[in-house]
Amino acid sequence: MNWICKYCGGDTSGVDLDYLINTDHLSCTLNDMPNPSNPKRKIMKIKGWDKISGFTYKGMCIVNPMHNADETKYYATILNLNLPQKPKWELSVLTDEHKFKRDDCFHIILRNENNISSTTMATKEMMKSLPRFRMLIETMIDKLTNNEIQI
Repeated sequence: MNWICKYCGGDTSGVDLDYLINTDHLSCTLNDMPNPSNPKRKIMKIKGWDKISGFTYKGMCIVNPMHNADETKYYATILNLNLPQKPKWELSVLTDEHKFKRDDCFHIILRNENNISSTTMATKEMMKSLPRFRMLIETMIDKLTNNEIQI
């Protein structure tokens, strides 16, 4: 077994097991966990999420952008303006702090009215600007409208 802490890189072979989580220092693990009072770890948030309202591409318009209380899930509705009944699609973005995932990427899910979805991952860098985010959404809309998604 490799007795190296993945957080600090220190040797943990001589540390009492009560102070370890697997082969990592207990203190290093706790410092890495999300905690509003811990300035070391930045929780990923999407700035300007409300500014995506009104984005329109191929007749698909984003409306009602919102997020949950702890800003780990962002969501919006996409209306298909091409059809008279304006069916709704769902857009969801999960951050790295969401309870269903633990990695350093945003997970973007677009689901159409037939419950067929397109999913992609985005890095922090890709999510820093609205034009980059818009390109991701446009690609996902293209996939769903061109029936490239396997059921």
